[in-house]
Amino acid sequence: MKKIIIILLSVIVLSSTYGQTVHNSDSITSVSIYEYGVPLTSCECNFINLFDNWPKWITNYQETTLLSYNYVATIKNNTDIKHYADLLNSWNSLVRSFSDYTSVKQNADTLIYNWERTFSCNPWNEIPDEIETNPDFLKMFHAETESYFKKQKESFYNAVQIGDEVFAIHLKTRGQEYIHYVICRPEKNKIIFDNLFFGINEMSDRLEMYY
Repeated sequence: MKKIIIILLSVIVLSSTYGQTVHNSDSITSVSIYEYGVPLTSCECNFINLFDNWPKWITNYQETTLLSYNYVATIKNNTDIKHYADLLNSWNSLVRSFSDYTSVKQNADTLIYNWERTFSCNPWNEIPDEIETNPDFLKMFHAETESYFKKQKESFYNAVQIGDEVFAIHLKTRGQEYIHYVICRPEKNKIIFDNLFFGINEMSDRLEMYY
């Protein structure tokens, strides 16, 4: 297999999140932002990886600062499950906007990738002005959001069980600080529910440029 060649442009040196990678397409896998880094020997390792990978994977990482994280509680009964299902899927919870731009160009037996990832978040109750001032749009927005919360709660009930652990991530964006809650399963040391950072993955070949 041909050796992977990494082209480091000047912008890569500054941000480590936007650039160009040249490689062949063999043995390329996807890895979570929670799982790349130290081995997952505890739930805490997921957050060590998240905080370490954040400025390397996200282009506009300066706009959302991850401040700290901490263990909150262990889910002990169905009442706890309902409490966190409601807390994590409500108008006061955070919603993200995530853009993952990638372009691919074929050059002989190699693929050339250019990529950029942007992230932002805000509480659901911060309704955009163009919706807030239009009664029809506002009614539709509320209905669709409530439907989304219902589906997310169903997913939460299906995913979370007694014995899972709750962690809080403290973050700052646009001058405001927020607390975001994440559920981890200590038996597997895996994040099983998260509305913000879950699903942010990276291709294994690109990760070589970060380390």
